[in-house]
Amino acid sequence: MPEQRKIVSVADLIQNMEKIRDRKPKKGSVYVEDLGGNVIIIEMRVAVLDEAREMGQEGGKDSGDCHIIAESVVEPDFHNADLLKKYSVPGSVDLVRKLLKPATIRSLSLEIVKFSGFTGSTVGIVEELKN
Repeated sequence: MPEQRKIVSVADLIQNMEKIRDRKPKKGSVYVEDLGGNVIIIEMRVAVLDEAREMGQEGGKDSGDCHIIAESVVEPDFHNADLLKKYSVPGSVDLVRKLLKPATIRSLSLEIVKFSGFTGSTVGIVEELKN
């Protein structure tokens, strides 16, 4: 059962507006065997997840997963023009497909989704309120 805390008010949200607005995404490091080292990931935005769902429906099985990786891995930068040119691919999704095995694409994508808080629950019922 979640810990009981105070009720958040409008005044609290106004007082914390700058802190909430300026919140930076979390960063993490993930080992990727196919690359022989760690990559730096950032917390995924909701828009990226929405785009990935659309891509998965339109562009093939792994398109959504590749998009999640391309948008959430910040080091190395899969959007780097020199890297795309060197690997002779038109875009970051194609680069991810070229660099990573299919199983790694799926695993890394799921790790990013989990790291970003899109699995499990970040909220919980403390108590049921009566009118």
